Amino acid sequence: MEWELEEIISWWDRVYARTLEVAQAVPAEWLDWRPTPEEFSPADLIRHLASTELMNLARLGSGKLAYGGHGPEHGRTKAEVIAYLEECHAQAVALLRQRGESGLSHPVPTNQGSIAGWRVLVGMLEHEIHHRSQLCSYLSRLGISPPPLYGLYVEELPTT
Repeated sequence: MEWELEEIISWWDRVYARTLEVAQAVPAEWLDWRPTPEEFSPADLIRHLASTELMNLARLGSGKLAYGGHGPEHGRTKAEVIAYLEECHAQAVALLRQRGESGLSHPVPTNQGSIAGWRVLVGMLEHEIHHRSQLCSYLSRLGISPPPLYGLYVEELPTT
């Protein structure tokens, strides 16, 4: 199946919009909370998602992994953390547009051989969805209802 670049970017933007909504639902006073001392905080997770978008898109061009980190140097306040997420996403989309459709089929080296560029994007989105779910679990654990995934909670779905 072949997709056009703008179709992929549109799909990615919709996934990202749901992630941004969950990130924005984290109250500022809970940004640094951790379920256990060794786990990521909500702020760490949001900064991690941002940095890995840039890492994966840069990888399409160079084939090299360079993780920017998830520490407070990428934002301490809620506004700064959200701004970092938004900036990284905008930069990553711009990088994908620069690579063009050829970047989707261009082989990217991995530690297990090479894969097509589109597979890097799919893996990145799977990673994002995993961590978005983790943020939703954190919110639930804190007694905060996470935003519904597609505008409805499962309890609101019609039954037969």
